[in-house]
Amino acid sequence: MNKSLVALLSLGLLFSGSFVYAVEAETCEEYCNNMKLEVPVNDLTMPEGAVCYCNPLTGTGLESITEPIIGFIFKISIVIVPVLVIYSAFMIITAAGDVSKVEQAKKIIFWTLIGFMIVLLSRGMSDLIEVIIGI
Repeated sequence: MNKSLVALLSLGLLFSGSFVYAVEAETCEEYCNNMKLEVPVNDLTMPEGAVCYCNPLTGTGLESITEPIIGFIFKISIVIVPVLVIYSAFMIITAAGDVSKVEQAKKIIFWTLIGFMIVLLSRGMSDLIEVIIGI
């Protein structure tokens, strides 16, 4: 490819976008609020002589903190519960009359279902705690 064509294309790509200019924020609050935007209006720098500590959490309530954790645990449990039930069923089938293996498999199924019920109720529990605390 011709070098001048490559240079021309790269200059075109460089100048085709909108220009972003740096503006100094007047307060830390203005700086932090602009940093939370997905598409910043302009590139703000911190106020002169100030150190800004922005809240890394997007929300301020209990639900906004617990919701991602509960969602992650729910997604993991959707995978783990069927695996444990299948494993327990395999243990029952291969027990060959051994009562202790059958009892162990039943305990695995029982506690798996109890754990899954807790995961299912966790969304309701976070709402209940939020109402009790009064947030």
